[in-house]
This record gives sequence, structure tokens and C-alpha cells, in this order.
Amino acid sequence: MNIPSTIARGHLVTTTYDPAPAVGRYQGNGRFGAVFSKLGLHAHPSAKAASDAHGRTQFTHMGHWGRFAFSSKNMQADTVADYLLPLARIHWETEPTAIRDYTQTQSFHDGTLSTEFACAGAERVSVLSWFDPVHRNLAAFEFDVRGGDVSPIILGTDTSFDPYLYAYKSLATQTIATSRVGDEWVVEITCPAATPPAVSRLHIRTDARIEPCAEGLRIFLPPGRSTLTLSYGEPVSAANAAASLERTRRHWHDTWQNTAWFDFPDDHAQQLWVRSLAYILYSFNDDNLGFAPTNGLTGNPFPFNFAQDLFYVQPILLASGHHRVVQAWIERFRALIPGMAAYAKHLWPEVEGIYPPWELPFGPIEGYHQPSIPIRFCHQPHNAAYVARMAHETGLAVN
Repeated sequence: MNIPSTIARGHLVTTTYDPAPAVGRYQGNGRFGAVFSKLGLHAHPSAKAASDAHGRTQFTHMGHWGRFAFSSKNMQADTVADYLLPLARIHWETEPTAIRDYTQTQSFHDGTLSTEFACAGAERVSVLSWFDPVHRNLAAFEFDVRGGDVSPIILGTDTSFDPYLYAYKSLATQTIATSRVGDEWVVEITCPAATPPAVSRLHIRTDARIEPCAEGLRIFLPPGRSTLTLSYGEPVSAANAAASLERTRRHWHDTWQNTAWFDFPDDHAQQLWVRSLAYILYSFNDDNLGFAPTNGLTGNPFPFNFAQDLFYVQPILLASGHHRVVQAWIERFRALIPGMAAYAKHLWPEVEGIYPPWELPFGPIEGYHQPSIPIRFCHQPHNAAYVARMAHETGLAVN
């Protein structure tokens, strides 16, 4: 069996450019991820509202979350809850126009997204993006501009957003600050509404020219090839950044080689299998940094996960040989046992046992959903059964 060609049947390839908003292309490594739009970056701010209706385009990282104390508009009571926050956005300052000779290819075998086009002012523009599955704090781009030039790129953040539309009844704000540190730029993003304030830093390495701007950083792509690396929370060496693309491809080639696979005669069935497993692996890993949201690192629509939704994807992870991901979940639940026992008493003072919060936290359970729950669906006793069954089935699979 030829694994590369089997997986390639699931690749996403678009050869016609339509400027209308549509579902984007999702990439991630279980810790760091994003959805990108048709021109290889995030939606332009002028088109963000229309684009968001089809899914937000932004960077999300498991480290950028906040604990919020607020009055729930669903329960009309005070509560405390954890939400994953939008980290950053990267977009063309002025979107290229007169797009022609367009191709966008998402290679699940390589773990890359390639966008190529000609436009007004440039004969050829190429944007290649990936999230490093080995050095998981890294996201990177390779640009190639031929026969002209293109608009600068803006790296910024969402400065005003609703952490969770269903329960949070006001907008939260974020600030962005930039500084030059050695041969890198550092972008600091702060959400002061969280308790304590959520603060994240992106270390930016590039061979393009950068200048600070009101939105964050303005990046000027030179003629020819250039690279841009974003490292969450830690500096990245030039050697590490240079090795990232080959390291990413090698990881995904090995992953598919060692994963249980199907080769369906029906193309649509094959596409469904390849893309579904790829998106699951883009969303979950064995980091034990928390439970990635139901919709992965897309920013849509829940900024947290549920034990029930983890339960839905556990079987394919076990069946395809990715036991370590599920083991990490069970290890995290095990560490939360004292907190889950206290949480069960919080909801039902008369009971003994453990109960995971309906909306799983990123931080400790102590003080979580206090004094009230944020939504009425938190009282669902079957929630504990999902954890018990996942632990049992994982034990059978790995022991």
C-alpha cells in the first residue's frame, strides 16, 4: 500500500478563487492552531464579521486562557469559569486584488497549507503555513513573492471580544504591546478582564523587515523567499526555525505510516476519513496542558471542552493507535479527582463520589463555578459516566 497516495486522496485542493466568505482551512498541533482564509492568512478586519459567520480565522494556543468572574446572563447569577481566548491574528494590510492563477492545497500528509496566486502588482505570491508538531509552540510561514511586490502583513490581536456568547454578557478587551529583543520581536497580549490577567508572549523571528504599528507589527515581505516564525512563550533560535518545516513533514509522514488507515474505493468516504482523523490529531495531543475545545483550536464556537465530547472522539484515537493522547486525558482527570469530589458536593451536597464540571476547566477546579454554575446544563449526572467509561476502555487498550 502506498501511504502517501492513500492520504493524498483526502487533500483539500481549490483552484478557483471566490472572494465571498467561506469555511477556512484548519491547522494545528494540539497546542497551537488556527484557521486560515482563502489568501493564506486570516480574514481582513473589514471582512471579519462576514468571515466569522463561517468560522473565525485566528491563532489559538492552549496557554492563552483566562478565569473570569462574572454574572451569567443565562443563570442571572455570579459565577467563575475558564475560557480559551483569541491569541492573535495575521492578515494582509491591504488584501491583494485581481486574483488569478489561484491554487490552495492543504496537504494532510505533509501537515502544510499552500496558497499560490497572481495578483495586481505581483506575478506570483506563495504562502506556506504549518504548525510544528514536535516543537509545539511554533507556527511558521514561508512566503515567496515574484515579479513585483505585495501589501505588508499585519500581526495583531482581537482587542474586543465576547469570551463566551451563551453566558458572558459583556465584551472583554485585550491589549497588545511590542518590543525588539535581540534579533527577535516580542508581542505581548494581555486580557485584563481575566483573574489574574491573562498574559501571553509571541516571539517573532523573520528575515523580513518589521516595524511596530497601532495594531501590533507591520511586516514587509521582500522580493523572493522569506520566512516568519511565531513562538509562543519562548524564544526560537534561527536553527530551530530553519529546521521546522522538514521536521513537520517528517513527523506527519511517520504519523500516517504508523496510523491505522482505510483505503475506501469511494472518494468521498476516503476524504471524510483522512480529513476527520487529521483534524482530530490537529486538535488533541499528549501535552496534558488541558482539554482542547470541542472544535479544536479553531476558536469556534466553544472556548472549552466537555467530557461528553472527548468521549465521542476517544474510540477513533484508540482504534487508530493514538493511545497516548487518550492516556493524557485520563491522567489529567486522575489529577483532578480531589477537585471533582469537591465539585460534586458543590452541586449535590448529599452525594459521595466525583463529578467533572460540564464545562471542563483549564485551571484548578477549586473556586470553579462559584457561587453559581454559569449555565443550566451543568447538572447532568451522566457526565461522570463518560469519564469512567473512557478510563476503563483506555485501560483495556493500553494494558
